[in-house]
Amino acid sequence: MRRYLSPTHMPAVAALAFGAATIGAALVPNMPIVLALLVVGGFGWMIAMSTMNSTMQLLLPKCRRGQGRSVRHRRRPHPAPRSRHPTGSDPSLVAYLTSRG
Repeated sequence: MRRYLSPTHMPAVAALAFGAATIGAALVPNMPIVLALLVVGGFGWMIAMSTMNSTMQLLLPKCRRGQGRSVRHRRRPHPAPRSRHPTGSDPSLVAYLTSRG
């Protein structure tokens, strides 16, 4: 796949494959087709997550890499607090992770 897609296009194609496979699995009543779609969706998920992890490793400062990787696995208390930031991310957390220090 790396032969045919640039590094910037690979996560986009992987996300589209995952989304299409998820929608297809929900709509198709034929089990063998659903299983094939789930395999495609699984590949898309693995490519998207590995690309995200390597991008975070490259972009975050050395002292913040472990904290940046743990953000994805952080559990929130229920009910989840609503973010006031328009993108849905916590602005104080983003500022903390991207600050130098």
